[in-house]
Amino acid sequence: IGPMGRITMGLLAGAVLMVVGFIRYKTHPQQADIFLVLGAGVTILTTFAARSLYGYFTPLSALALMVVVSAFVAGASILYNRRPLATISLILIGLAPFLTASPTNDILGLFMYFGVLLVATAILSVLRDYPELSITAALFLWFYSIIALDMRGSGIRDTAFLIECF
Repeated sequence: IGPMGRITMGLLAGAVLMVVGFIRYKTHPQQADIFLVLGAGVTILTTFAARSLYGYFTPLSALALMVVVSAFVAGASILYNRRPLATISLILIGLAPFLTASPTNDILGLFMYFGVLLVATAILSVLRDYPELSITAALFLWFYSIIALDMRGSGIRDTAFLIECF
């Protein structure tokens, strides 16, 4: 099986696991969480492998696919009121920029991404009263801020800092 076949099988396996998890919510919610997170993990890791090993995706398209998968998990957490699932979806979406294997360091784009992430986290926190999500998002933002402080080019760093403060 060639690289394209491996990637296709990985993406299909992840999608099937997520659908099975979504179907299982009616009878076994804990089991459904496991299937959904396992499927999301398989899909995200397959996307990472396709991007970093084979170069099949651009960094932006890999990030977009990872965000869609994480948003699906977040949507299930809202629909079925599953607090751990919301936290896991936030962790998945927070790790996504690391897994894109981008050859450039776009600090401004990264902080714009986190601006959208913080707004989405605030919405999810308000919809289901999950205050710990804001803390998790702030930890990711802090971690990426440390990386940004190490980057060269003070103009970009200053702009990213202003976005973070906003």
